Amino acid sequence: SLVIDGASEQAWVPLGSTAVKISIRVANLGPALGWSFDDVALNLGSLVATNVEFLPSEDTLDVEGTFDVRSLAVNATATLSVAVSLNSVAVNAGISTTNLGDTVQIGVVDTSQPAGFSQAPLAGPSTGGSLMLVGIQSGSRVVHAGSNVVVDCAGASSTATAVVVELATVSSWINAQPAEWASMLEMSRTLANKYRGVVSAAEALAEPDETVLLLARSPALPAGEVTCSVRTATENFCDFAFLSVAAPSGQAVLVQANTPDNTLSSGLAGGVTVTIQLSNFQIVYFATDVIVNFGGANVSSSLQRSDESITILTVTVPSGSPGDVAVRVFPSGLSSNWAEFTFTYKDDRLPILVSLAPTKMYNDGTQLIILTVDQFPGVSSPSDVTVTVGSSSAIVDSVSSDGAGRATITFMSTQGSIGTPVVTCTAVASQKSVSRTIEYVAVPTGAPVVSLIEPSTGICDGESVFVVVMLTNMRRLASVADVEVEFASAGVTVNSTNDDVMTLVRTSFTRSILSFTVPSLSAAGSNSFTIRSLTHTGVTVDSSFSC
Repeated sequence: SLVIDGASEQAWVPLGSTAVKISIRVANLGPALGWSFDDVALNLGSLVATNVEFLPSEDTLDVEGTFDVRSLAVNATATLSVAVSLNSVAVNAGISTTNLGDTVQIGVVDTSQPAGFSQAPLAGPSTGGSLMLVGIQSGSRVVHAGSNVVVDCAGASSTATAVVVELATVSSWINAQPAEWASMLEMSRTLANKYRGVVSAAEALAEPDETVLLLARSPALPAGEVTCSVRTATENFCDFAFLSVAAPSGQAVLVQANTPDNTLSSGLAGGVTVTIQLSNFQIVYFATDVIVNFGGANVSSSLQRSDESITILTVTVPSGSPGDVAVRVFPSGLSSNWAEFTFTYKDDRLPILVSLAPTKMYNDGTQLIILTVDQFPGVSSPSDVTVTVGSSSAIVDSVSSDGAGRATITFMSTQGSIGTPVVTCTAVASQKSVSRTIEYVAVPTGAPVVSLIEPSTGICDGESVFVVVMLTNMRRLASVADVEVEFASAGVTVNSTNDDVMTLVRTSFTRSILSFTVPSLSAAGSNSFTIRSLTHTGVTVDSSFSC
């Protein structure tokens, strides 16, 4: 679509001119890679430009052409349009300002008469106070800077006088802008550009010293079309139109609120830009005239546009906590004129693996493993997580949560090959995961072996001898409660639950060291005993002690 920004939407050509040169830039030239074309036509209504020159670039097209506008009447308007062709065949339906919905037209001005040729803004609140900047081409009846000019504005039912702030030639304005100019450029981006456009259009005229810039504050008038007349005590120089806009009634209408990725969300750090578009919103001129409350805290905004049809502003999202927050926007002087939407903070913190135990185990899938993870929200039951060990899925036994993001997951190891498989625990809702390697070792095969018994002889009175036994090729003992020592011939069993002393001195996957007090035995000589695993059936080893 043809894009004409700023004051160009009030562009004009002089009445009766035989050679008016018009230059434009076409943006958003599609499709994405552009059309193939070898000719460009530039039209003004039914008039066709001559001496057309064009220069395409990546996604824009600069076009310049000359028009004979003698057939256009004063105050007439004509729509500017462009068409491109290849081998004299049109390759598109034409590019027109009407594609934008806001028709940009070129007006015809009789430059022999004083006339307002450019103006910003075109509308303002009915309460008055809008700074109206108007470029006036004086023509043969010069409107002198410093003249005692009055600006009367007449609505449908009443008339009021605008306050003249400045009346200066273009050169005087450029050399010394009025005090209000700095704040005018701090207004919405669109309005500031329109103000600049009025001055630029005045500079571009052939006789800039016969062109004046009028700056006046609009008066309070009932809503509706207003005609403002620039006059002295003896004559009326020119008129310009202004729309007086009533304060909106009730809530504003949220046209759109979105982030660049169209999710209206961000991570907890914020930092993304939300663009907000509102209608039925009070016209405002400064970002400070708008309150944006983000989850209970006011944040600053950047005002892009605010007029009778739409208000557009952008906000940088502050940091927040996981979940949804309400965002409310309203004019600082009219809190009832609000609109609201919901913004979502996504918990993008990486989970932290606090602990995993044990990390070494047999590869037969019989070991319960306990995993604790911080910053793991939304995990409170076994169905909330998946656990894999290598390429195998593990059975989740239980899940507990402290309600503040810490979760403890208990799961069963899987059967697998000897090695170091990776354990991965994933939250189903957020798809966040933590990983850690564990070690699988082979289950001992064959009979356990008593590699050492010290001492192997002694007094068997139940208290004098404390025996240390080293076991190899036996499944690792987790605790002293996993084993017992039975002297079958004497009918005596030593374990952790009776009064006899037994201690698991050391345990590993290669050996376990067990110590116990030799019980009272009546038979002298060799007394056989059996060391038996209480957790794995059939895992026993025999030895003897000589009394």
